[in-house]
Amino acid sequence: AVLSNRLSFEIDYYNRKTNKSIFNVTTNSAQGSSNPEYLDNNADILNKGFEFTLNWKDNIGDFKYSIGGNFTTNKNEVTALKDGTLGFYGGAVNYIKTTYTTVGNPIGSFYGRKVVGVFQNQSEIDNYKNKEGIVIQPKARPGDFIYQDTNGDGTINDYDRVYLGSPLPTYAFGINLGGSYKNFDLTVDMYGQGGNKVYNAKRFRQLGNENYDLDFYNNRWHGEGTSNTYPSADVVSETNKLASSFYVESGDMFKVRNIQLGYTFPQKMISKLKINGLRVYANVANPFNFFNYNGFTPEVTNIDLTKSYNEQINATSQGIDLNVYPMSTVYNFGINLTL
Repeated sequence: AVLSNRLSFEIDYYNRKTNKSIFNVTTNSAQGSSNPEYLDNNADILNKGFEFTLNWKDNIGDFKYSIGGNFTTNKNEVTALKDGTLGFYGGAVNYIKTTYTTVGNPIGSFYGRKVVGVFQNQSEIDNYKNKEGIVIQPKARPGDFIYQDTNGDGTINDYDRVYLGSPLPTYAFGINLGGSYKNFDLTVDMYGQGGNKVYNAKRFRQLGNENYDLDFYNNRWHGEGTSNTYPSADVVSETNKLASSFYVESGDMFKVRNIQLGYTFPQKMISKLKINGLRVYANVANPFNFFNYNGFTPEVTNIDLTKSYNEQINATSQGIDLNVYPMSTVYNFGINLTL
């Protein structure tokens, strides 16, 4: 703290390693096991980064104010798995696994095919061929996704899946403002995060057995030239529901979490009422939320790796928007009375 304690700051570096976390061990089927998965102390996980905090407070006559902020970075990485194990899958959406955890990547990273367009007609399907002239997606129909042959083997299968991003934010920040003038006071609390991805499973999940949401309806492919990003609403085709880049979106967001305005009555005024303190206030929670994510909110609950096993295993299923309820804006008024 410097400048007569008006300016204070703090800088921290953390490096935390969690050893032998309990997860499924995925073995090679050639080992002869009828069940290729079993629980064991499997993953070593590293979280490291910086935390910065900066605060300023001062007064100008009857006006007092404070400005504070914090910024945190985080790098998450699986540093080791049990000897002999392969990576492990998670994040099942209607039995389709959406995440894959391996050494060198963040835990529960999204994993799937890369979409490069939508087939507009049968001719495009027939002309999407490998070097030998064989059609790469022979079972596709107009309106289906065009998947990238990432490994160049001339066919589309699970070996073409790639990492599509992590559900874990790489940075987060907060800003708080406070001020008072005579008997009035105001506080504002803001928050943001970024660098993470959200798996928009609501694009996949139909409401009932047949309906998609309005966004999908408005942007769906429904004839040649109508869309090169959204597939058709053909409910028979399961190809478009495979884990892919179409469902992975940015989780960057900034929100105003809380605003409160208050007024404290002068002591001379309330002493006649034989009370020691009286303050009235108006408060609004979650009034503004800014993001580009297609769903209701990119704030999808994440799991703390330090918690119990049943919660910890869900660390491979973070950042999946499956029936996430939108946040409400809440207005309230209150009175603080001290007798």
